[in-house]
Amino acid sequence: MSLFLLGLTGSIGTGKSTTAKMLSRLKLPIFDADRVVHRLLGEDESVIQAITELFADCMKEGHVCRAALGNRVAHSKEDLRALEDIIHPRVQGACRAFISECRNNGTPLAVLEIPLLYEKGYDLLCDKVIVTVCQPELQRQRVMARPGMTQDKFDMICANQINSPQKAARADFVLVTDDGELATFRGLRHILTQIRSIEESPHAQHCS
Repeated sequence: MSLFLLGLTGSIGTGKSTTAKMLSRLKLPIFDADRVVHRLLGEDESVIQAITELFADCMKEGHVCRAALGNRVAHSKEDLRALEDIIHPRVQGACRAFISECRNNGTPLAVLEIPLLYEKGYDLLCDKVIVTVCQPELQRQRVMARPGMTQDKFDMICANQINSPQKAARADFVLVTDDGELATFRGLRHILTQIRSIEESPHAQHCS
């Protein structure tokens, strides 16, 4: 059985993480890029050393202060690129390992949950992609309610992501999250039904 890779992405505050939790409850294996980054910043000695050298002011007692680091890269595209040069090759490696493990286990369907899926070319690995969307004002309300979020930081994050309409135009499936979790889950189940019909098609060709 071939592995079907489903990409999941969406601009900040559009419901991507909530959707991923729903997929997890449906027992689908998920590669969570944000979780990998969190682990790298907390445990990977080579990453911590590189950040110590480049962002010494973002270290506290030998540990990366994520709030300080996030604030710094939110206000400097140069610092953001430097951080990405440290992090992204390792995220790519972790993603390849996840895919290999799924193939070795005979997994039929797995999810790549990656905020920068289009920006970093991960969509090329996917058979289909879901993009979460919501109304801009609802997106802003969700994001601004997060601890430590400022308008400047929100604006910088948005500036470094492809916007929602562009992502939606490239998506195979668009999942609207405006109407709450129950409606979102119903929409997700409908998408999964369509995907399973694609999987079962005798003419289906999955990414290798």
